[in-house]
Amino acid sequence: MALSDKASDFSGWLMLGYPEQAFLTGLGAFWAAIGCLFGTLADYVLTGGFFAVVWTDVIQALFMVTTLIIVPIVAVSAIGGLDRAIEIMASVNPKHT
Repeated sequence: MALSDKASDFSGWLMLGYPEQAFLTGLGAFWAAIGCLFGTLADYVLTGGFFAVVWTDVIQALFMVTTLIIVPIVAVSAIGGLDRAIEIMASVNPKHT
């Protein structure tokens, strides 16, 4: 437990100056946030051991499941709905090579 507390404290102090440097170099708030996120995740994985790897896998799995649900919904709505998607699939010639 003490090692975990020290790792978290180190991570916080390490990332404290990043947003300032990002803004000074002209990066926007979005990229500063992305840098802080990836920097914190990298630090967590490097100092956290197996527990950190497991939580990283959980986060990646959540991203994959979310993508698996959202992408088909966005794709079907972009082509005009489910009825239009069925029309497009029905019009395809299966013998076409």
